[in-house]
Amino acid sequence: MTTHEDYLEGETIAYLIDFVDPRTGKIRFRVYYQDAPSDGAFGTIPPEALSEHSVDLALLCVGNWNTVENHDSDLIINNLRPQEVILGHWEDFFRPQDKGLRPAPAQSVRKFQRLIEARMKEIGKGGDHVTLPAPQVLKVFNIAEGA
Repeated sequence: MTTHEDYLEGETIAYLIDFVDPRTGKIRFRVYYQDAPSDGAFGTIPPEALSEHSVDLALLCVGNWNTVENHDSDLIINNLRPQEVILGHWEDFFRPQDKGLRPAPAQSVRKFQRLIEARMKEIGKGGDHVTLPAPQVLKVFNIAEGA
């Protein structure tokens, strides 16, 4: 039987993805993506990049967040100051897809969600700006003209 310990581990990678208006060359929408939880200092964005355009959407990984030494959601949220957060990689991917979604075993998904919601409230965004996605739910982001 294969367990989670049989899977190879790699480096944690973070991306800053900009959607640029082709007419003006200005950033219209910025996405931050981190593929695994990490020490809060890993993946921080330099202030000069954030002064150019803030983070509109942060895609944060839930899986194993509570096993990361020095995990610091304060540092992540305070650095990014995102408008919205979507939490990903929280589901039990060993469960057959026809059985429906459930949190991965031994994960504190709701605890992580509450933690991020609290951090978002601290920076003035509110917990309603944090989404734990569900199947068949569409999330639409309005990218205003000239933004």
